[in-house]
Amino acid sequence: MKFQIKLLALLMLSAGAFAQTKAPVKNVVIVHGAFADASGWEGVYQVLKKEGYKVTLVQNPLTSLEDDVAAANRALEK
Repeated sequence: MKFQIKLLALLMLSAGAFAQTKAPVKNVVIVHGAFADASGWEGVYQVLKKEGYKVTLVQNPLTSLEDDVAAANRALEK
């Protein structure tokens, strides 16, 4: 969880720096790693939603790398 909070802080700082030169980013896609699922990012999801971001948690099927990539690509296309 501490790693996720640090990552969230980094994302928010990055978004703030980006917002100074262009329109702010309001869409965030989070893809979990191996041996986990999207529920591990629920805390980060809740924080970002409260800040006004549209957040998508990709639930990888973990059946193959190709299937995981396809799931992430579907989320990004939205």
